Amino acid sequence: MLISAAQDGSIIVWNALNGHKLDLIELKSTWVMSCAFSKSGRMTASGGLDNTVTIYKISETGQAQPTAPPSHPRELVEHGGYISGAVFIDDTKVISSSGDQKCILWDTERGTALHTFSEHKQDVMDIDMLNDNLCVTGSVDHNCKVWDYRLDSKTKTMTFHGHEGDINSVCAMHNKYSFISGGDDSRVMLFDTRSYSPLQEYKDAKISHGIASVALSSSGRYAFAGYDDSIARTWDTLTGELVQNIGNQGQPTHSNRVTCLGVNSNGTAVATGSWDMTLRVWA
Repeated sequence: MLISAAQDGSIIVWNALNGHKLDLIELKSTWVMSCAFSKSGRMTASGGLDNTVTIYKISETGQAQPTAPPSHPRELVEHGGYISGAVFIDDTKVISSSGDQKCILWDTERGTALHTFSEHKQDVMDIDMLNDNLCVTGSVDHNCKVWDYRLDSKTKTMTFHGHEGDINSVCAMHNKYSFISGGDDSRVMLFDTRSYSPLQEYKDAKISHGIASVALSSSGRYAFAGYDDSIARTWDTLTGELVQNIGNQGQPTHSNRVTCLGVNSNGTAVATGSWDMTLRVWA
């Protein structure tokens, strides 16, 4: 399954193989900025300019059902800014990132905030799980941070420098130690928590557009980045070289900026989303 969000006040669950809609979930806010699936595929989280994380439960038939009666989905209200991202730990816990410079760990069943993390100095733009205990975030303050979600906000975090612009997206490697980030400085950067420093930078002098989203192949050998010039590009994480643009016969990936992308669990396909109001799956 594939999930997408748009500024029409809805999120859609898709069958990625045939392009059919499995369900459309209408939300209270028309300004949806982020959405996420739990690992089990049974829960969705979404949020945007309403400053609220909305949780829905997906039934075994693939249809979305609210965690409460249909008119009362689970709404997690604590943030003071827009919801930029969310990641599930399991079906009962989710962590959200926000423009209020904070991340919050939620108990989705009780609808309560368990911990608040406020180490960033500006808007937190994205979040991903690095391993079973650690999360990685990227922010407008040009830094990435790695922190232990089990502990409170007083916990010392690891801060990773290197970007010269807003960081819009982060993605963790499957090795549970490394991650990449992409930002408005047109850079994709590879960091490793064991060396506490950047390992590689992916940038071409001919590319000046910002990066809205990044993802990694299942092996970590390739990094994918969606740019504001309507092109998604593939980088070799070992050599630092640009491998190819994602598109048909040299054409741009989309007709407008690429705002999101992701790799399926077995690493056989890349999905891209764009301001041109389309989702495309490349295999």
